[in-house]
Amino acid sequence: MLRAISISPEAKRAFQGWFVIFLMMIMLGEAYLRSSAPAAVALNFAEHNAAVQTAVGGVAHARLNWIGHIHYEGNDGWASFEVHVIGARTSGTMDVTLQRQRGHWNVASARLVTDSGRVVEVTESANRTDQARAVN
Repeated sequence: MLRAISISPEAKRAFQGWFVIFLMMIMLGEAYLRSSAPAAVALNFAEHNAAVQTAVGGVAHARLNWIGHIHYEGNDGWASFEVHVIGARTSGTMDVTLQRQRGHWNVASARLVTDSGRVVEVTESANRTDQARAVN
């Protein structure tokens, strides 16, 4: 039925070497993603947006999930991240999409789904309005 496959010691070493290289590439990519400017913008948005604060009961902690993409086109581009948000009342996951125009990253859209299933469409304009009120 099932037969054991024998692999030569040289083939095992070669496989182990490629496996280590593969893992290193994954870890380097993840480190780059987490330390990037768009990731910082997404985390800041998740932590300080008024709609997110209201939905989860104040953000106590936010962290990037493993899923994220960054695409550059000169001074423009886009990025998307999943951010896990923990609040006093509930937790949830945000999908945050950013756009880069003339070298500056801005949140284009965000959607929060709480653990209870509540969906909140989050806009950056709500955050800017709250900041303007706080300044005046």
